Amino acid sequence: MDCGRIEVSDMAALSKNVEYDGQQISLVNPCFLIRHPKGDLLWDTGHKDRLADIPEGMAAGVWRSSLKTKLVTQLESLGLAPKDIEYLSLSHAHPDHSGNANKFSNATFIVNKLEHQYMFQKDTMDMFGDGYSALEQSSTVFLKKNMMCIRMAVH
Repeated sequence: MDCGRIEVSDMAALSKNVEYDGQQISLVNPCFLIRHPKGDLLWDTGHKDRLADIPEGMAAGVWRSSLKTKLVTQLESLGLAPKDIEYLSLSHAHPDHSGNANKFSNATFIVNKLEHQYMFQKDTMDMFGDGYSALEQSSTVFLKKNMMCIRMAVH
């Protein structure tokens, strides 16, 4: 699913040396709907849907984020609503990956325990939490230590 784009006007911020200074890049921001007999899992929730209401996108320094179609609209085109998603997992807490997570707080949240602790500490919540704060009260499955496959967590 298309959960936005990020245009970077100067990739210097992405390197510790001068190798990328002045270079531009266009990044895609996908979300994935994984259909499974035991329930649908949404991997990442992308940029906040309200970004689609701003045709020129939003800029912050060298970053310009944009979104053509709201995640909820994309799900509706598949005959789904946020309440139909049984499982949710996020690659990480940044708002371009967790922007709509609160809309899926009824889903079982599958997460690494250390990532969960990081996500809900005060400093992280102050920076990123407005998109996913409701997940703190969601039903949660913690991945077992060293578990690399979400499939195992939903069995």
